[in-house]
Formats: sequence, structure tokens, C-alpha cells
Amino acid sequence: MVNRDVKIWQKALRDGGLYSGLIDGDFGAGTRRASFELMNRRHNDPTIVGGPTATLVMVNQNAIRNKPITDNLKRKLIKAVTDVYGAGCRIDVYSGGQDRKGHGKRRTGSVRHDDYGHGGRAADCYIYLRGRKVFGKELAWLGQHWLAAGYGGCGLEMATGGIHLDEWTTPPAGGGMFWTYKYSDSKPWGATVRRMLEAGARGEFPK
Repeated sequence: MVNRDVKIWQKALRDGGLYSGLIDGDFGAGTRRASFELMNRRHNDPTIVGGPTATLVMVNQNAIRNKPITDNLKRKLIKAVTDVYGAGCRIDVYSGGQDRKGHGKRRTGSVRHDDYGHGGRAADCYIYLRGRKVFGKELAWLGQHWLAAGYGGCGLEMATGGIHLDEWTTPPAGGGMFWTYKYSDSKPWGATVRRMLEAGARGEFPK
């Protein structure tokens, strides 16, 4: 059957990164497969938050920072990624919350990822736009936006495509609101990325 409702459903599935076929109104094998995948995800994986515009997936189960992140941080991530890249986005959180300093040994690095009882306050993420990983200057759009919106701190880019985003509007002792990593500093676009973060810290959104 070919109809307008099926086309709308196919577009929603495509925007969610589940369907890559034609928007033809035919509820065929590809549309059925994507629909089943969506149902299975929602039923079996409570770590997924979001909808057809942006989807957040916790993929940190085997990481040192294997705890959830706060609901507030999830909401900010979904909104920021949607605002910057539009439809068809997926956020993979590969490093989330960790044991609070002094309250457990499963931890690494600074206290930004620490869980104070409601989930970690930082996330290291990969961003995908219709299946394509975002990196370089394109990834820096998100970092600049995050800083300009006052959502918290940002660090990028961890090889390849990793971005740190947190909800620390006042950084922990010894920290700053933004930083870059050696990987991005070594790239031809590294200086541009740093200038973009500096602009975000001044309240300037990407153009």
C-alpha cells in the first residue's frame, strides 16, 4: 500500500537513523525491518532517550565510566545536537558517569564525570548524522553552541570524533570551561576549532 502516512513514517525512521531507503510510501521490507528495530530498541534498551529528531544511546557498558548520566545532561545533549545538526542525529555516549571521588575505585581522570547520586555530570560522545560520524570543524559547531548556550564545559576532539560535554557551569577546581586535545591540536583545522570554542565561551553561537 502506498500512502502519505507511510511516507511520514519512513521519514521519521530515516531521521532517527534507522532507515536509508526511499521515501516512497511503500511499506516494504526495509520499512518493516526499521520499524521492528525501533520497537526492539525501545522494548529492550532503557538507555535510549529521545525521538525521531535526535536519539541518545548509552554505549558505555564496558567502559570504566559505565554509569548513567543525569537526566538533565541527557536533555541538554538531545536539544543541543538537534539544534546544531537538525534531524537524523544519534548521540552515542561511550563514557558516562563514574564512581564519585572517595566513594569507589571505578573511575579515571577528573571529577567531571562523577556520579553524585543522579548520574554522571559529563559524557564523552560520538555524534552521527544519518549514519555519518561528525568530526573536525563540523564537530566544533556543537562545542561552540554548547558553550554559547551556557550548558557547561566542552573538550574536543578525542581521536576520532570524540567530544566531551558536561553540565559544570562553574568548572571544578583547576579546570576550565573548554579545552582541546592533542589529537585536534595536531590537525590543520586545530587552531580554527580552538577559536570556535573561544567564541562560544564569549557567548557567540556558530553561524
